[in-house]
Amino acid sequence: MQNNGLKRTIIKSPDLWLSDGNIIVRALTGKSEILYRVHKSVLSMHSNFFEATFGEQGSDSALDTGSDHFEGVPILDMPGDDANDIRQFLMALYIPQFSPKHREIGWDDSQFDFPGQYAGTLRLSTKYIVPDLRKMIVQKFHARWPCLLEQWDLEEGDLASLQEANTDSWPSKFDIYPDPARTIRLAVDHDIPEVLPVAFYDLARLFEHYDSTGTARSADLGLLTADDLRRLARGRGALRREFASMIENPFRCSVPPNCAREVEVADLEEDPWAWACKAGLLRWWKSAFVDRFFDASADPVAWLAQAIKDSDMLFVEVCPECGVYMKDLICRRREQLWLDLPTFFDVTVSPEWGLDNHPYY
Repeated sequence: MQNNGLKRTIIKSPDLWLSDGNIIVRALTGKSEILYRVHKSVLSMHSNFFEATFGEQGSDSALDTGSDHFEGVPILDMPGDDANDIRQFLMALYIPQFSPKHREIGWDDSQFDFPGQYAGTLRLSTKYIVPDLRKMIVQKFHARWPCLLEQWDLEEGDLASLQEANTDSWPSKFDIYPDPARTIRLAVDHDIPEVLPVAFYDLARLFEHYDSTGTARSADLGLLTADDLRRLARGRGALRREFASMIENPFRCSVPPNCAREVEVADLEEDPWAWACKAGLLRWWKSAFVDRFFDASADPVAWLAQAIKDSDMLFVEVCPECGVYMKDLICRRREQLWLDLPTFFDVTVSPEWGLDNHPYY
């Protein structure tokens, strides 16, 4: 068969050459034509675009009479679409469990290429209006970059377990982490805004993460536009400023606890808002955050989570009421920091972002 004056080798797809197929999808590479013999009815069932292209079942469409044929079957070209994308797209329609894209994260999988594995199928399911396939892929993105803080904690815990279990399997234990830069590119290009605040946050903390060999996490920053990089820089700065303000004044806008101990008169003269355990709380806060601000500000969401666990040590120094008060205070500060991520990174999201009633949860 000829195309644009070039003679190409014809290859029948070993995966999708169905003897009862009534349409051939042709994918062009530099030296070959890859042919997929599939069904109009299957493509039409999934896509309004293909339904309109093929017309009513049993009737001849302009495609049937005006296109090239091979072995008596009309050929559908998909101009401008990458041959590998076409294969991924058709395989996803016919064999949903095909390839790592359609499996949960496994204990032997590297996830660095996770977003890229979806790129072709996401692109074509959007272009050819295949809502069910697109929704399945978008849900995978939401699973890795969730807007709910508790889901993020679970995902981070799973990846930490994978790191510990597979440190000898990969050149770097960070192979287990997907590339947030590629995720940002795909989410911006294909209208998946709800994953962007978390992907930007992950990218902002990325170069602060090192494995035991001193290797940092990596990301393909070349995929990002000037606007993406601007949002990243501004968001990282806004996040650090808010975290610094939080550390500088831990009790801001917070009602003092019902301290079980009696405050000294001298303390009240020095600080009218003092309570008996306040000095002990501030000493612990200083050691946990102020003295370690550089480390804490690199990944404040994770650092605050660790501080919540470490706050159990407070019960040795302060009364139970004040210990519970501080733990609750850190939880609330952490939740608010998370809810502010869309604002930090200038991303427009739904009003339900970060809340339990978000449509994806």
